[in-house]
Amino acid sequence: MPRTKKDANFNGTIGNLKDLKESLSTITKEYQLSEEDTIKILLESIDKAYRETNYETHNKYTIKSKDENGNEISIVRPSDANAMHSETIIDKETGKIIFYECKDVINDDDIEDDLYQISPEEASEKDPSKKYVVGDIYKEAHTLENQDLAFFNRVKILFLNRVKETVKKALVDKYQDRVGQIVSAVVESVDTNKDGKVYVTINNIPAVLEPRQQIPGEIFTPGSVIKVLLKRIGENNSKDKENKGPSLIISRTDPLFLRRLFEQEIPDIADGSVKIENIAREPGVRAKVAVSSKDPNIDPSGACIGTDGSRIKDICMEISNEKIDIIRYNANKYLYIAEALKPATVIGVVLKDNEAVPEGKKPKAVAVVKNEESKVAIGKFGVNVRLASILTDYSIDVKEIDEAIRNQIAYSNIDEIKRKEALDRLDLEAQSIIDSQDLSNDIDLDNTNEPNEEDDKAADEYIKNNTIEDETASNNKVEQTSEVASNDNLANLETTTEETNSEETPIETNQEEHVEITNKAKISISELEAQIEEEKKKKNSEPSYKKYKKEDKKKEEKEDSKKKIINAMPIYTEEELKQIDEEEQEEEYEDEEDFSEYDDDHYYDDGK
Repeated sequence: MPRTKKDANFNGTIGNLKDLKESLSTITKEYQLSEEDTIKILLESIDKAYRETNYETHNKYTIKSKDENGNEISIVRPSDANAMHSETIIDKETGKIIFYECKDVINDDDIEDDLYQISPEEASEKDPSKKYVVGDIYKEAHTLENQDLAFFNRVKILFLNRVKETVKKALVDKYQDRVGQIVSAVVESVDTNKDGKVYVTINNIPAVLEPRQQIPGEIFTPGSVIKVLLKRIGENNSKDKENKGPSLIISRTDPLFLRRLFEQEIPDIADGSVKIENIAREPGVRAKVAVSSKDPNIDPSGACIGTDGSRIKDICMEISNEKIDIIRYNANKYLYIAEALKPATVIGVVLKDNEAVPEGKKPKAVAVVKNEESKVAIGKFGVNVRLASILTDYSIDVKEIDEAIRNQIAYSNIDEIKRKEALDRLDLEAQSIIDSQDLSNDIDLDNTNEPNEEDDKAADEYIKNNTIEDETASNNKVEQTSEVASNDNLANLETTTEETNSEETPIETNQEEHVEITNKAKISISELEAQIEEEKKKKNSEPSYKKYKKEDKKKEEKEDSKKKIINAMPIYTEEELKQIDEEEQEEEYEDEEDFSEYDDDHYYDDGK
């Protein structure tokens, strides 16, 4: 049965305003527009459709004017319905749609186009209810009765186009701040044709994921939620005229997409303790991410990988199990290139920074790896060395050790560079510690200018323990020092001399390795021997509860005698001191007989 053509007649009135509001509400939710904007778009579409269907575009009209001689002439000018003034309203009480043809009231001599201009006399003649003057606007009402089907089709097309244009313009304001960030998109459909476009919606706003912006090999399912990078808001290159205009440009292959995933999944990067220095990526194959940290207590690589690789696994799953190498960034170019070529072991690097670089090219570098590791350094289809070149901004040529030796390539050894950097770092740490100690010492000196009682007691006790009882020797002034004393004894001598003379006039001394003694002894040898013998008797009179070996005893007595002599004034030459040592050794016991019986104090009583 053939279809019957519906009557296109329209009485110009919307029968049910409630149904109209419900329809507009549905459109408002679908396109995320306000109700006011939707009604405004509808009226503008009706207004434009009425002008285009009821007024000729580029119509010629004739106006009267005068030439230079004052003669009246006729001028033919084109007219365009798009240039006319009009206004369309919907009466909220009756639902009637009214189109107003608007004209500017101006002087008859100034009229250029009667399509939108009218004289006061003509306006008053057409509308007797009002006396028009220059500056008024004349409105001629037209209802939409008896409009044909072409009019309604035109209203529909104009309305849908205006809605889409309004939505796209709203994108600029709504998503401008989110450009360069990750947004969630719902997959609506997948084009199975050769172009393979994926149609998605972002908050009910349509967008297209182009094939070149998709990770190779990934499969999309309608209804699934995916993460995409909002690259920019730009012009859609679609051939469909209705889809042209501002649109969301999205991607999953851009290196920035991987950076944003790291920021979302790794807290150390989000808070700034770990920084991403650079990213090199071949989507679906491999990626290298160079990271660093200013905090020496943070391992940037470990922070990105996570416990048992938990963090990096989540990122890999989001990008269809694309392999990711975490590279420790190094400001040293040699070490950075060696790190970027991992998992290959780089032995040395040559930088050719002095060579001329063609425009658009990178400076060259040679990386020397272990034998049979060139394939690892280059990678499958050269992906590893390509990514390392992008990461380091050097065009890297890989050579094995044997090949480098044959070609006589002089390279910088990576281990030596690492060792040097480690030593430099230790020097810096040591210097910082010294600087901090110097600062604290300065602070302590400022706060302790005046000695307290405890310091005085400690100083007195030190002087008492390091000064001999012989007043005659302590009063002698030292003019020069002898080479006879060892380094340790010399230090003790200087300390004792300074402390003994602390209350006297300071004596300036020049420390020299050997100075000949010119002063004479102030005490005789016999008196000194008597003094030493008295010291021995006093020591032997003290009870001893511990048996020493002969060698230990000799050593202790020898040290004690040296200390006594040093604490006294240096009055003997080297030959005299040597002779005294020999005499003391002759007096020592020649056997290892047990003398414990002599430890009894009663043995020395009178009469025994």
